[in-house]
Amino acid sequence: MSRTNIMTAINSQQRLLRMLLAVSLLSTAAHANETSERDGDQSLVGTFRFTTSEICVRSPFLPPAVAAFEPNTRQLMVDGETVSALGGGLLRFSRDGSVTLEEGKQTEISVGRVGAGTIPVAPPSLFTCSGTHRLEGNKLLMSLACNVQQASPAVKVALGPLNLEGYLGFAPLSIDMTNSGADIQTISVSVNGNLVQQRQRICNQAISLTRVLR
Repeated sequence: MSRTNIMTAINSQQRLLRMLLAVSLLSTAAHANETSERDGDQSLVGTFRFTTSEICVRSPFLPPAVAAFEPNTRQLMVDGETVSALGGGLLRFSRDGSVTLEEGKQTEISVGRVGAGTIPVAPPSLFTCSGTHRLEGNKLLMSLACNVQQASPAVKVALGPLNLEGYLGFAPLSIDMTNSGADIQTISVSVNGNLVQQRQRICNQAISLTRVLR
């Protein structure tokens, strides 16, 4: 091989090394800026798109003082129904341990409504949530209280608590969380600030989060 060819090969290798180094530095910077951060191993920082699925047993709407489930055994105190739902939205985790859910949308199917003339699918519900989160090692715990959008500003529909947990690795781009603890969740309906009715439910819920890269 001539000296010219040798120098050309060396220069090509150097350009390749510089290019790989630049890509590595850009990747590191993007990793630092775009992936989730941990603040003292206590909270998560980042924005995630999510999809969610759930199956629930719930009561009909009842007067506020009437319990639908026995709190210790989770026995139904009234006849209930089974519903399933799929949805999605946006979750924002903040350094102070707060979390907000935006652009929530969910469609529900009533499993028992399969007779002729019934409508098993409910119109999509729009909702927002706020709450807290914390890290215990690599375990992420999140608790949310939600509000379901209504046509009338006088009517408020609140849901909570939604308690979910999952595990994450270093600077995760995706997280899976579940709620399988048989928590009793309450859906409350208020009109002009007065609680008029509520229903309770117990759900198995799963939520998959994917980091938003900007």
